[in-house]
Amino acid sequence: MSIPSPNVGDRCNCDQHPQLSATFDDESTTCELHGPPLPAATAVVNKPTTGPATVAAIPHTKPAPALLRDILAAQLQQQPAVDDTSILVADVGHVYRQYNQWREYLPIMEPFYAVKCKVAPVILELLMRAGAGFIASKWELDQVLAAGANPAKIMNAKPNKPVSYLRQAAASGVRLMTFDTVGELHKITRTRCSSCA
Repeated sequence: MSIPSPNVGDRCNCDQHPQLSATFDDESTTCELHGPPLPAATAVVNKPTTGPATVAAIPHTKPAPALLRDILAAQLQQQPAVDDTSILVADVGHVYRQYNQWREYLPIMEPFYAVKCKVAPVILELLMRAGAGFIASKWELDQVLAAGANPAKIMNAKPNKPVSYLRQAAASGVRLMTFDTVGELHKITRTRCSSCA
């Protein structure tokens, strides 16, 4: 089954049902097979000194360079020159296409996204809906679970996991993790067994 690319103007490209005629920025258009449309582009404005990031989905039909110029110009007009707010503009459609390309070229491999790369909720939700798994540390685990990820598709690959994380993971239903030493394996086993009792 092919998953549609979430760009404005794109249509569902699976051969399971007729092509959709509405664009993906129309909230009312839902592919019965693939679910509701995903955002085309997202600007993530991060305010690290004053609070959490704010996210705005921006449907677009422009090429990426023109869209980037427009978004940055609008942000510069809205923010005072002394504002220390950083901004990230991400084409979520590109993330989605890259995920689908991975699945196409390596169909027997299950990709797991390292949450530390970018914790933006819109990216976590997109990858979760696409079927990706997640590699999450203690703090990242809360973010992934808040996005609605299945605990069976979350793992921790950190070489030395704190006991508090192991307890949190057990309580959340996360069962996948790696270990690099026999001592780490024993710590995981002890913590998991005491959490299960």
